[in-house]
Amino acid sequence: MVNRKNLAQLVLSSNDIIHNVYVDNVYFYKKTGGGTVTEPTEAAPTPSLNADDVISLFSDGYTNVTVDTWRTDWSSATLEAVTVAGNPTKKYSDLDFVGIETLANPIDVTGMTHFHIDVWSADFTFFGIKLVDFGADGAYDGGDDVEHQVNFNTPQQGEWINYDIPLNDFTNLTTKEHMAQYILVGERQVRIPSISTIYTFINKKNKSKIFKYELSHFNFHSKYPVIHCTNRSLEL
Repeated sequence: MVNRKNLAQLVLSSNDIIHNVYVDNVYFYKKTGGGTVTEPTEAAPTPSLNADDVISLFSDGYTNVTVDTWRTDWSSATLEAVTVAGNPTKKYSDLDFVGIETLANPIDVTGMTHFHIDVWSADFTFFGIKLVDFGADGAYDGGDDVEHQVNFNTPQQGEWINYDIPLNDFTNLTTKEHMAQYILVGERQVRIPSISTIYTFINKKNKSKIFKYELSHFNFHSKYPVIHCTNRSLEL
């Protein structure tokens, strides 16, 4: 609609006969006080999993494992520790890819069934998560490293997205005893992404366990050349 100066008709239509329609509060309005939301104002949902079923990387609700770094030196993103509605969060800007590592103490997730992460971004159109296991020797580039990346196209913008990803979806992740890298990929499409929770967990119905990793505003990059990102920011 090019011209909105002389609107005179409002037409409600349907592809079929509607027997009853109730209409109320019909009006035009304009946004005030800052326009489009560019950062979260509410914290990510509080996790409710039993602590015994969780291995947490970043969460106020659990005892966290030791994480070597939330941004490796080979990452392509900037990291800032922020607070969202009282909840500590990690914020990544100009996110291409960012790496989180537990090299000193790799995590054994063989008993887990899912990987969880809460993510918020105002403008991303793509989001990828790569998990890397260093194999039986527990060392990088030892010849038995395995990895897999799961991608999400056109994720919902401007709200917390709660991803519960079956570990079976990471099909090339054939070993899970020495998890050492967790990579978030934005392809430089995200300006300010936020992450609040990340974890793997067990589906109780299938008698499996849960490892939970909680994060807030962060990005990952892998040491592996298969990761490509574009040019924006993301809050995790």
